[in-house]
Amino acid sequence: MIDDDGKGAEAIAAALSASGYGARFAVGVPAALTAMAAWMPEIALLDINVPGTDGFGLARELRHDARTQHLVLLAFTAYDEITVRAKGIAAGFDGYVQKGAAPDLLLKLLRQIAFSPDVLAH
Repeated sequence: MIDDDGKGAEAIAAALSASGYGARFAVGVPAALTAMAAWMPEIALLDINVPGTDGFGLARELRHDARTQHLVLLAFTAYDEITVRAKGIAAGFDGYVQKGAAPDLLLKLLRQIAFSPDVLAH
């Protein structure tokens, strides 16, 4: 998970870990890229509103890198879906989950991805 809020990212990573997922978080894009050099996830949750390169820019960067182009990229943001949809698709996001509620919707989407990997074919 890449976010601009360390406490929020830590809470979501803890909820994911408690649900059986291997989860780590990074605050900001440079920290995320450093973390991915040491540990490559299968799914990356990207906040849109991060300092420097935003989540859209990071998604484009990950899609153009042979080491990360295979990742499932989920926009995990407070922005509504309509705001994110067009730019998110163009940037290479595979899905969207809005922040702010209990992690139930995120966990449901992750279960769908785990049981139907072809749902998000590129």
